[in-house]
Amino acid sequence: MFVRDFLAVEQPFELVAPRLLQDAAWLDPIAHDAVAEAIDALVALHPGTPLALGVPPVTVRCARGPVRIRDDALVMPLRWDTKAPRDVLPTLISDLEVLPLGRARSHLVMSATCHPDAADPTTRRVVDTSVRAFLRGLAARLGGQP
Repeated sequence: MFVRDFLAVEQPFELVAPRLLQDAAWLDPIAHDAVAEAIDALVALHPGTPLALGVPPVTVRCARGPVRIRDDALVMPLRWDTKAPRDVLPTLISDLEVLPLGRARSHLVMSATCHPDAADPTTRRVVDTSVRAFLRGLAARLGGQP
């Protein structure tokens, strides 16, 4: 399964890009909140899911690979791992791109694949929700709430 989502950040590229070159540990709480929002969506769709029945909170690790510069974009590989069942929350392998969007804004783009592939429609919605929530959380943290 391939997921791609994007949004604009009300901060110039010159301010956003250097923030992503810092230690990646600050991304963990953003990824955690995104996965929590996705789990809430899953529970709303399927109240009987094990995640709704008292399973301990899901932990999320957001590992970052080496940052690359491509044309006018900064590209950061990310990998999200959780301890949740893979059929509910698969591992996401993604690229987070930051591009200039005019002089005062930046464009955040996340392209991700799931491992194992998320063929189930509910899992697809959970993954879509988590990617969008991650981008919103990242934009808020960067100071440019969309």
